[in-house]
Parts: sequence; structure tokens; C-alpha cells
Amino acid sequence: MFFNTKHTTALCFVTCMAFSSSSIADIVISGTRVIYKSDQKSVNVRLENKGNNPLLVQSWLDTGDDNAEP
Repeated sequence: MFFNTKHTTALCFVTCMAFSSSSIADIVISGTRVIYKSDQKSVNVRLENKGNNPLLVQSWLDTGDDNAEP
């Protein structure tokens, strides 16, 4: 069977779409952003490990300045 460029492109597209929707998420966070009032000293964020293995989570705070170093 001979594949031309159109068939090859379509096959690649379908293959990529089939695998792009699958993901595995063992860590579940209660939200993607935390907003708190300026008079608050702390805020709670809930993380849950849904997997069977222990995992390490890293987080940081920034001001949103793209030029600032971590």
C-alpha cells in the first residue's frame, strides 16, 4: 500500500491526537492559583496524592516579573 504525503500527514495527526488526550495525574491540587487578602499572613492549599507512590511537590512565590531570577 502506497502512502502519499496527504495520507501520512493525516495518519500523524490522528496518532498525535489520540495520545495527546491521555494523562496521568497523581497529585491533585484544590486550585491553580491562590489569592488572599493583604491582611492575611497565610493561606491553606490542599494537595492530595491519588497515586500509590510517594511524590515530591515543589512550589514557589513570585511577583510575575519575567525578568526576575528565581
